[in-house]
Amino acid sequence: MSRPDSTNPVPRATAPPQRSTDPRSPRRPPRLRSLAAAELRQFSRNKTLLVMGTALPLAIPAALLAIERSHGALTSVAVALSVEAFLMYALVFVVFYTIVSTATTRRNEGVLKRLRTGEAADIQVVTAICAPAFALAVGSFLLTLVLVEVFGGPHPSFFPLVLAALFGGVTVFAALGFVTSGFTKDAESAQITSLPVVLLAGVGMTNIRGILPEGPVSDLVAFTPIAVVSDMIHLGWADFSFWETLSRSVKPVLVVLAWSVASVIIARRSFRWYVR
Repeated sequence: MSRPDSTNPVPRATAPPQRSTDPRSPRRPPRLRSLAAAELRQFSRNKTLLVMGTALPLAIPAALLAIERSHGALTSVAVALSVEAFLMYALVFVVFYTIVSTATTRRNEGVLKRLRTGEAADIQVVTAICAPAFALAVGSFLLTLVLVEVFGGPHPSFFPLVLAALFGGVTVFAALGFVTSGFTKDAESAQITSLPVVLLAGVGMTNIRGILPEGPVSDLVAFTPIAVVSDMIHLGWADFSFWETLSRSVKPVLVVLAWSVASVIIARRSFRWYVR
């Protein structure tokens, strides 16, 4: 019997290469980017949400700025009221309502269940749902600042506070969207379940607060999300010194932070991933 040639060893069976499940692996496309892109495509196909998220948020400040401009030069108060009206609409109908509708629809379609049982992390799924609303809110906000410039309005005196109002408000109303989605049966019933947040936001507007009688009710309304966001916007355009603006902004900033933390905690506990 001949001996096997040592120069040509018999090849050993090797196991097939394992697919990496590490989300940081460079060979895997970023799941968050893919999920966000899919949500943006879905959002663009909904004509109602598309019009509500693009045309109307810009039409409101444009109309208010045009009316104020017809009476003379724009003042800081007029510009702040216009930006406040934009934020009210953007936070409630672009961020909050879009997230309520999207999260509820994805849950009822079983999309959230499939994604959660797959490789995507919960934070990636949640961020992807928020991506269209976030993008529209920030983009519309930047275009609103362009409108202020076009109409000859004054620039904000403390721009970081204005940005804090934007991102703080987006965080609060995004979390409230997931909270509301937790007890919303379907996208149609979202029109009813979202009413408490819509009313809560409406009473916080500066013009509404101005007609409320002084007392416990007005003091309580001053701590609502839109109220503190509006205060930050007006302080951002106010003609105060740096230190006075900073001292006046401590209260609304802390209230927005408290709303953000509380709403995120409640959203994590109340949001439903599966249909009951």
